[in-house]
Amino acid sequence: MDFEIKIDLYLIATIASLSIGMFFIFYFVGTKRMGRRTERILLYILTLFILFILYNYLVHSRLIYHVPWFFMFGRHLDVLIYLLLFLYFRSFGNRGEVPLAKVHWALLGGLLFLLLIKNPGYLLMSSLEQQQLLDLFYSDTRPGPVSIWRSPTFFLLKFALPVALLSLSGIQLFRAVLPKLQHKAIRDLLLFSYISLVLFVIFQNWIFKQLYLIFACSFIEWPIELLVMSFILIVLMFYALKLKDSNINSSKYEGSSLSKDSMLHYVERLRTFMEQDRAYMDPELTLTIVAQKLHINTAYLSQAINAQLNLRFNDFLNTYRIEEAKKLLANPEYDKYTIDTLAKKVGFKSLSPFYRAFRKHTGVSPNTFKRNLSH
Repeated sequence: MDFEIKIDLYLIATIASLSIGMFFIFYFVGTKRMGRRTERILLYILTLFILFILYNYLVHSRLIYHVPWFFMFGRHLDVLIYLLLFLYFRSFGNRGEVPLAKVHWALLGGLLFLLLIKNPGYLLMSSLEQQQLLDLFYSDTRPGPVSIWRSPTFFLLKFALPVALLSLSGIQLFRAVLPKLQHKAIRDLLLFSYISLVLFVIFQNWIFKQLYLIFACSFIEWPIELLVMSFILIVLMFYALKLKDSNINSSKYEGSSLSKDSMLHYVERLRTFMEQDRAYMDPELTLTIVAQKLHINTAYLSQAINAQLNLRFNDFLNTYRIEEAKKLLANPEYDKYTIDTLAKKVGFKSLSPFYRAFRKHTGVSPNTFKRNLSH
């Protein structure tokens, strides 16, 4: 069965969401930013969101006929997303780990069991039988969206279970995540997207009915769900990108024997080492080398920088390098040098990291900074 791909708002939203989503996934994997289990769960959530958005578009456009096996598989991906959201938010109270108790294994097993018994023979059907089932689905002439009260199983999977999982996620969000996020924009964005998702899940049937009265489209729920999930996906990706730069490291060092006075002492010694010896000019300088020179445990020094300065070592190091670069750019004696030469002179091995660090610390490129000095 052939169908033409219609260029409309839903196709544009789908392509945009999938493109951005795949870019972020490859970016996080490529830059190894998903090291802890907490971050890996976030990656799984983003992946499921992408699959769920793709599924909604395939059903809306009827391209699902080309991949009929995906029809039943994708119907309840949202429930898996809500379960992973709960585990993700819960992990912040456990130093980035997710110890699954028996109740969590029971919850996960029960959910998978429900999904399997919902349509036990679907995957065993032939392609012809699967397409006939799709024909039956699209021949539905019901007036408006399907009611969540259609059957106990449908009510459980489309309303009761999602609301329960989102409620548990909300408890963990307010208890363990939001208090540790000091970046207000990220905190507000995450809270707004969570509330939006909860309201959509609770009132989705009412929303669909109102839209049906306006557009008289029996399958209005598919494109609307696609747009809502696309929005939530983009918010989550922005949150994931900014998460590393927010101060959420307090749980990382819970139980550490290092006192605040010791951390302040280590930071002061580190500053003295950087300023008096100008150690930041060495392109081979690493946290391990600095710790050895100062005779401080590497983990303790890293903790002191993270906890007291809310910085990673490389960001701390680059602060000195960029300040030195700004002095050189302002010095007429260095006008004859190229940006690449100046970057290497202050400790950067190559031009690309220098440009990124300079823009991060000043908000402009080195060339723009230089031009602004002359005005």
